[in-house]
Amino acid sequence: MNFFSFPLFFASIMCIVTGAVVYHFNRKAKINLLFSIAAILGAYWAFTEAMMWQSSTAESAFFWGKAAFLWPFFAALATHFAITFTESKLDKTKYVFLILYLPALFISIITLFTGLQYTYPVKEYWGYYLPYNNSWFTFFAAIWSGGISIFAALLCVKYCFKATEKVKRLQARCIAIGLSIPVCAYAITNIIFPLSNISVPNLGNISVGGFIGIIAYAMWKYDLFNLDPYATAENIISTMPDSLVLANIKGQILRVNKSTLNFLKYPESEIIGKSITELFLNKNDGLSILTDLSAKREINNLETKFRTKSGEEKTVTFSGSIVRSKRGIDIGITCIVHDITYRKSMEEKLVAAERFASIGELAGMVGHDLRNPLTSIRGAAYYLKSKYSNEMSTTEKEMFKTIESSIDYSNKIISDLLDYSKNIKLELEAVTPKIVLSSAFSLVQKPSNILVNNLVEDAPE
Repeated sequence: MNFFSFPLFFASIMCIVTGAVVYHFNRKAKINLLFSIAAILGAYWAFTEAMMWQSSTAESAFFWGKAAFLWPFFAALATHFAITFTESKLDKTKYVFLILYLPALFISIITLFTGLQYTYPVKEYWGYYLPYNNSWFTFFAAIWSGGISIFAALLCVKYCFKATEKVKRLQARCIAIGLSIPVCAYAITNIIFPLSNISVPNLGNISVGGFIGIIAYAMWKYDLFNLDPYATAENIISTMPDSLVLANIKGQILRVNKSTLNFLKYPESEIIGKSITELFLNKNDGLSILTDLSAKREINNLETKFRTKSGEEKTVTFSGSIVRSKRGIDIGITCIVHDITYRKSMEEKLVAAERFASIGELAGMVGHDLRNPLTSIRGAAYYLKSKYSNEMSTTEKEMFKTIESSIDYSNKIISDLLDYSKNIKLELEAVTPKIVLSSAFSLVQKPSNILVNNLVEDAPE
């Protein structure tokens, strides 16, 4: 194996590993995706160069040289990565695609299907290489790739001075240095040395590993890629306890968080695309709320009812606001739904308990007021029974017994009401089993034909 190809293989492996790690950090972040694709293309570029260096024939070397036709996309993606990192206004325009990817596609196609850039392979001490063709196309490709790479590095330098956070300045410095490495290596090995008649291999491909290495250092030292506003927002949305619903301006659901799926018992595939009014217990209530939201622009803590997929009724507080674009156009609705079903249940129980407490207080007062006339009735009945006992018939005596038993029953009801109205306060007291049993027997009215012997000892054996 050619010794000179080892650095290229190492650079290729380092690009793949670093790109995979960055992609794993956050698969949805644009900056992570741009860098990961650039790293994969850098790995491919270094690998094809290594295979060309150790080719045994010119035909094989020519094949691998042509296979590297995608190299312009590495320069385009690395520049786009720098534009996104520095939060440049270019990242929000469509011109960035025309400036970066359209020329990259043009150069790749011409490189693959014509001989305008490279001539036939030549063998040197490090292996085969493709000499540049002195054509307008070679000049254009060099100016374009070098120009956008220098622009990206200068953009990072400018951001380094503009950023207010120290860690952002350090990250920008590392990216600027990393982007400068391939440009410097290319200029030295392909322009300066050839003008001095010094024959050296093209180090532009190997220097891709240097760029990736600097980025890896920034990841380790300054937490590059580890945290960004998009990832933070995604984490907040996915972990927030309340239900979050994002809908377009017509009320069609575009996205929900995990809490919404758990609360309404819907799979994500079923709830996306539904009208938000279908989540309400009464669709007319939903339409009315959306109409108010459109007029007022914001609604806070409005109590309403939702229905789960199984039909279960849920009491919630609904908050929502209209989302506007930078041009002031209404583009969507954000809704926060807080489940208060349990709280409402507890409030109802508390109201019931307070009502029972009021009834207890009233029962105490009524009980005391009823006892006075009952005492008078008992006294009058006793007087009449005592005075006229010899003159009363059997039926009349039975009637007096009925009056007395009714008075006793009424007294029992009043006593129960008074016991209910009392505040029960439990006191811890040391007792024996015999005392407990005796107290229990005292509360029971046993039949006259039953004899109960309390054989329980004062202290258990």
